[in-house]
Amino acid sequence: MFPRGSVFTRPSLSRRTVVVLTAVASMSASSGRLHAQIPASEYDARRDALAARIKDGVVVAFGGRTPVTDFGPFYQIPAFHYLTNFDEPDAAMVLVAKAGKPTTTFFLSPIDPRTAFYYGRRPDSTSVERTLGVKARPFSALGASSTRLQASARPRPSTLSPTSATPTSPRRIR
Repeated sequence: MFPRGSVFTRPSLSRRTVVVLTAVASMSASSGRLHAQIPASEYDARRDALAARIKDGVVVAFGGRTPVTDFGPFYQIPAFHYLTNFDEPDAAMVLVAKAGKPTTTFFLSPIDPRTAFYYGRRPDSTSVERTLGVKARPFSALGASSTRLQASARPRPSTLSPTSATPTSPRRIR
């Protein structure tokens, strides 16, 4: 019916060939993902650049909140992830810049045991310090920390304009 050697009469790929091709494809895909990950030094450099931009000041960044709906997925706020690489809910970051040099502290919310039973444990401050190399404290310490920073800071409100590279003082409306 079909001439010898046509596409329709050729034998299909052997099982062995399919297995080898699948293995090669999966290895190349997984190695591509490993090389595409952002190193921890990049997040440090991002915080350093922010501190250099504000020179002297404090940045308080809050991450995403725990989803209210049951079994809802959690998505970290992109700007918080950009600076921290921390993808757990109910966290905050305080960056204190002095002469363009940052000191960063994460504030973490513990999870109650019943919720942890269903959703898994959250990392504690010790594991965050070990994995991310940033100081970490309980979220309940954020109030005392901000009060201490406020008492030691000189009053100079400023905002970062997206178009300018330096902080600007807010204008007074007369």
